[in-house]
Amino acid sequence: MTGTAIGVIVTFGWIVTSKISTISFTPVTVESASFVAPVGALILKVISFAGNTSDYSVALVPGVIIGAAIAAFIADDVRWEACDDARELSRHIVGALAMGFGGILAAGCTIGQGVSAASLLVLSAPVALASIVLGARIGLAWLLEGSLMAAFRR
Repeated sequence: MTGTAIGVIVTFGWIVTSKISTISFTPVTVESASFVAPVGALILKVISFAGNTSDYSVALVPGVIIGAAIAAFIADDVRWEACDDARELSRHIVGALAMGFGGILAAGCTIGQGVSAASLLVLSAPVALASIVLGARIGLAWLLEGSLMAAFRR
């Protein structure tokens, strides 16, 4: 996703949810793009379907997945991929768990805490972005150089 597309999604979220909050008879949270808590909320909605309506961020998750699939089909870029060996699969699983844990710990992901929070000048956004950069540096040092200390040598 390009930076322009992310900016449009974030701006669209703020505009739409704020407009709906002014005309709705029920309380509507003014929010924008996020992908950590909404995935959990979406899973809970699927498991315990009660017929209630979704909010913006929960509906954004399947919308992005469906939109990406449509774009891949249009660009004729759909292909199956698999891990080469068990070591690579374990790295992917551990990385996914670490990213999920970090997203929950930071109360948002790079989109939620990074872009959406930064667009409101929230104080936690620079701390979250600095933590994301530091975590990426440590992770790359571990993967490429084989040592966590390699991240701090330079």
